[in-house]
Amino acid sequence: MKSKKVKELMNWLEKRTRGIDLPRDYSEGEVFALIEIAELESEESEKLDLKVEEFKNKH
Repeated sequence: MKSKKVKELMNWLEKRTRGIDLPRDYSEGEVFALIEIAELESEESEKLDLKVEEFKNKH
């Protein structure tokens, strides 16, 4: 995966919700949000930072 932000956010989510060192399952909403962030990053959109903050506030 080329997206650095998505990898960063997936690690961030895993660290926040880690239980007994089990891999984390991502919900459909989280996956769609991560895909949107990856697309914004590939387009070098100005909205990227806003979406990342939105994602972090939501989760």
